[in-house]
Amino acid sequence: MSEQAVAYLIGLALVLLFLFAAVRMLRRPAATPQDNERMASIEQRLTAAEGQLSAIKITVQHLPTAETVNAMTARIGDISGDIKGLQASVTATNRLVERIDHHLLAKGE
Repeated sequence: MSEQAVAYLIGLALVLLFLFAAVRMLRRPAATPQDNERMASIEQRLTAAEGQLSAIKITVQHLPTAETVNAMTARIGDISGDIKGLQASVTATNRLVERIDHHLLAKGE
């Protein structure tokens, strides 16, 4: 066989292969039922993920900022100092009431 004949046969085989593939592609449906089921499953998961992402965004939007947390920490420190001051005053008042109560009880005997 000559080189021309071999080249012709190879070319003919490639054309036939291409035609076979084209006919097969045209006869095959664009999407199988399995493809449709997979796509529906993916759409459901995507919808669920979008809902979760929206919920996370809303939650994050309502979280305090670093500045707010720092301001609250400072205010809590101030309140803690105020409470310590009140505690000392209440202790002194409590002692005074105990002394008055003791005096009144002693006087009533």
